[in-house]
Amino acid sequence: GIVDPQAWSAVVSFLRSAAEHFLLIAMAAVGLTSMFAGLREIGLRPFLLGLFAALLIGVVSLTLIALFAPLLLNAVGV
Repeated sequence: GIVDPQAWSAVVSFLRSAAEHFLLIAMAAVGLTSMFAGLREIGLRPFLLGLFAALLIGVVSLTLIALFAPLLLNAVGV
């Protein structure tokens, strides 16, 4: 192959670790810049609507992954 398997594994491991750290930093930035007083001003209904939408998207995404991931993995031979 073009790249040594051990070197490729090291690159993938590094990228996975870097992605986790960047996600952690981004989530912390969102949390630190949230104005919770603004949530009180907006009211409970918009908050609940956003929470419901986020949960619905999460459930639909996980359901689609559970349904189609085995098919895709079998198609590629993993």
